Amino acid sequence: MRGAKHLAEETHDLAIIGAGCAGLSLAARLADISPHLKIVLIDPRQTFEDDRTWCFWSAGNTPVEHLIDKRWQSWRFSNVEGRAITHHAELSQYACVRAERFYKSTLHRIENAGFQLRLGETVRELALDADRVRLLIGEDRVLARNVVDTRTPPHITAKLFQVFSGVEVETEIDRFELGQAGLMEDMGCDEYGFHFTYTLPFSSRRALIEFTRFSPIAMSATSLDSQLQALLAQRGLNRARILRREYGVLPMGQVIEPPSKDPRWVRAGAGAGALRSATGYGFLRIQNWAEACAASMARGGPPLAQQPEPPLRAWLDAVFLSALTKQPTSAADYFLRMARALTPDAFARFMSDAARSRDLAHLMTALPPMPFLSAAARVGLKGFA
Repeated sequence: MRGAKHLAEETHDLAIIGAGCAGLSLAARLADISPHLKIVLIDPRQTFEDDRTWCFWSAGNTPVEHLIDKRWQSWRFSNVEGRAITHHAELSQYACVRAERFYKSTLHRIENAGFQLRLGETVRELALDADRVRLLIGEDRVLARNVVDTRTPPHITAKLFQVFSGVEVETEIDRFELGQAGLMEDMGCDEYGFHFTYTLPFSSRRALIEFTRFSPIAMSATSLDSQLQALLAQRGLNRARILRREYGVLPMGQVIEPPSKDPRWVRAGAGAGALRSATGYGFLRIQNWAEACAASMARGGPPLAQQPEPPLRAWLDAVFLSALTKQPTSAADYFLRMARALTPDAFARFMSDAARSRDLAHLMTALPPMPFLSAAARVGLKGFA
């Protein structure tokens, strides 16, 4: 790491606040196409852990094909009453990228480009001068021409929170079906709201098992411990070896802070609305943004902010979330109807922001009209907040 005195005298082309998925993705892409730029990343974490798994649908043409650890051609939905639907796609695969591999790849590319990575540090102040952006990091003053801010706001307001707690387990005998991911299994509703199980088999003896809940509050990991333990016991996995743990809170219908009016300071990542409101998926959106933002800077242009949701999709997601919030006991039925109405590849398109007009038509005709007409009226009259 360079000394503080030298840092204070240097003006960076870009300062990236936050070395999470969005910050690292952008820095790695800039390292690939513009390694001559002076880039600094700032993040309060001390180390990078294998603490999460990012998933998305791939047709073989995403920017992160080289990082994919596992693919599934089939995925399954079921409810607690035993109704089940299995999708087997022709063109799309459900894919996952593990944090360990993602961090190793992006950090290697960033290091080779000579970009600075300042871990264990927090941006205390940010000021926009006439020609530069001034950041106070600890006692150091860092200057940059542009800033991409990927920090998550300390207090997030959202319609619902998708909260999950899970473990990657390893068994002594074959237990898991390799070719099929359990996207939303055992869907049901209790006094705390809608819940389901998520299963990703990595081998016949190793899988990620998560208990997931839609909640009006951002619940803690410990609040889900008893449900996760009960799930493992129910599947006969309570004696399985635990390899690692995952926990997360995904805002659904997040209220996004107004963007900066200065083009030199842009926001991106999950805190800027990268997650799809109705699903919580955002990894591929972040990768596509990183590609576009890096390309703009490589041409000598400004960094690009996370793009807002297109109006129609934002409205449809708002209506769906309003219906879920109003009638959580019907959520399992809604998702099963969606899975039944769409072909596997159409479902993958819908989840990947590439739905065609006929996909949306099939989806809307499959859902019960009255709850969604009521939700549309609520969203149309009051907006979405």
